Amino acid sequence: METPDVDSSETLYRQVSPGGNPIYYDGEKEPPVHWSLFIPSKRDTDGLSLIRARFRTKPWAAYRAEKPSTRHRLALIRAGFLRDVAEAVGIGALHCDPSPDVLDEQYGEPWAHCVAREINRDAYDSDGEAKKRIKSWAYQVAASLSNTDVEGPFESPAEQDAYRPN
Repeated sequence: METPDVDSSETLYRQVSPGGNPIYYDGEKEPPVHWSLFIPSKRDTDGLSLIRARFRTKPWAAYRAEKPSTRHRLALIRAGFLRDVAEAVGIGALHCDPSPDVLDEQYGEPWAHCVAREINRDAYDSDGEAKKRIKSWAYQVAASLSNTDVEGPFESPAEQDAYRPN
């Protein structure tokens, strides 16, 4: 099956690592996820990494083959909401482009990994106005989350665990 475009009604996951500076997740705070989780990392040159819930189960979505011992949580967000916030802060149309990660390479299409193209590190580092808009976007996305929007941490999935949701 070819990978379809990301629909606005889709749930997307953002992996929440246990670390971060500042710490990305604190269940005692409101919101529980720090806004810096939604700032593109140095590796996010093509866009902020997200995972599509319709193509990967939660235990597999929280797993990173590159860091198998790290226990991630998942922040659950609707694609349409991310797009609405992008429009509101002046980023414009937000495109979530399918982009295979290590697990997609292993399991094939449809790809679960996608990137929010306009939330990328190159724009963040090179354009002061884009940086302000991305920060505003990140702050508003994080501020919308409550503890019910964050699940995990998850144990490493076993081979017998379903990779794709039914």
